[in-house]
Amino acid sequence: MMQWQEKPNGLVVHTPMWSAPKHVKSLITSRLGGCSSAPFNGLNLGTHVGDDPHSVRQNRNLITDLVPTQPIWLNQVHGTTIWKKNVSVPSLQADGAITADRNVVLSILSADCLPILFTDQAGDIVAACHAGWRGLVRGVIDQTLQEMINLKKPDDPFIYLSQLMAYIGPGIGPEFFEVGPEVRQAFLNCSADPQIAACFMATGIEDKYLANLFALARINLQSLGLHQIYCADHCTYSDSTHLYSYRRNKITGRFGSFIYLE
Repeated sequence: MMQWQEKPNGLVVHTPMWSAPKHVKSLITSRLGGCSSAPFNGLNLGTHVGDDPHSVRQNRNLITDLVPTQPIWLNQVHGTTIWKKNVSVPSLQADGAITADRNVVLSILSADCLPILFTDQAGDIVAACHAGWRGLVRGVIDQTLQEMINLKKPDDPFIYLSQLMAYIGPGIGPEFFEVGPEVRQAFLNCSADPQIAACFMATGIEDKYLANLFALARINLQSLGLHQIYCADHCTYSDSTHLYSYRRNKITGRFGSFIYLE
């Protein structure tokens, strides 16, 4: 169960519970507070969903009451490009970000896909990625971790990976994430892990499956050597009070997950 806390500016946020060093700061916003009108009611942070641009700007400015600088706002496209400082990313079109600089606030927007936050044991680097089913199949987690290795340049990358930690934020739960056989097959094609098949439960209706996105992300992380994996296990679809869900409402907003080095 996610614990929510109201801030002085009226925003209601969750602070991830994980073993990150104290100077690694992270938070996840709810839809409560903010300026957006129906159907985006509250703190919609997405500029691409049809909300009034002025309302979104106001909402994003409210975030700066909670973090030291304006976040890096990505234009997410379900790909594997990772934003890095001093590397040109056209239109900030990326599905992950990484930094070793203080007070650079990374952000991921979502409304069913998984936001995943990362840091290392020393808290030298933070990263975040946007992991829906397409991103997972295409390797967005793999690419994010590779960029952490590239930045850190450890003597032994495998030992470094074993010392990383990940926090999987809220996403659509397995009771509501219905997919077709092509999604199941895409995962089976990209991994020989026998646990993958167990992440898909047949509904018995028109060759449909219920997919466990949380389990698929965890298997991916474990396959890369991570042991410290924390998970909100909180369903966006079933929590209409706090979270946006595209599967539930179609026309809806986006909540944010943020991480930075203090």
